[in-house]
Order: sequence, then structure tokens, then C-alpha cells
Amino acid sequence: MWHSVDTQVFCNSMFQWANTLTTSGQNMPFVLPQKVDRTANGFTMTFLKANPQDEFVSVGDIEAQVESIPGTRAERGELGSR
Repeated sequence: MWHSVDTQVFCNSMFQWANTLTTSGQNMPFVLPQKVDRTANGFTMTFLKANPQDEFVSVGDIEAQVESIPGTRAERGELGSR
């Protein structure tokens, strides 16, 4: 049985997962502090470092997005009961 994916629910789940990585060193300890921001299709995780002015600046980003791929079953509307 095939089911369509609610992309908004999936995006929220991805954001929540990424956000737990920033709050619990038990899951995956990072040397640099991070912040996670929601995007329209997923999330961006930014790794931060203090500059000489004691402001946090990005030293790297991980961006995760849910994309529609042309030619897939979802794109053709073929997902549902099988």
C-alpha cells in the first residue's frame, strides 16, 4: 500500500529532529554551538563561533529541504492506495 507524504508534517519532523541535536549533547556532541531555523521546506542548522567583537557568526551551515522531483510517483499523483 502506497501513501502520500504530508510534506509539512515531514518538514516539522525534520526541524524537531535537528533541534534536538542542538539541545542534547548525548545525541551528537558538537564542538561549536548551533542554532536551527525553520525554512519553508525544511531547516537550516548553523554552526556558530564568536568573532573578536564577541558576536556569534556562522562558520558553516547544513540545509535540509524536501523537494518535489519531476517524474516521481508523487509528482504524477500516483500515490495513494495500491
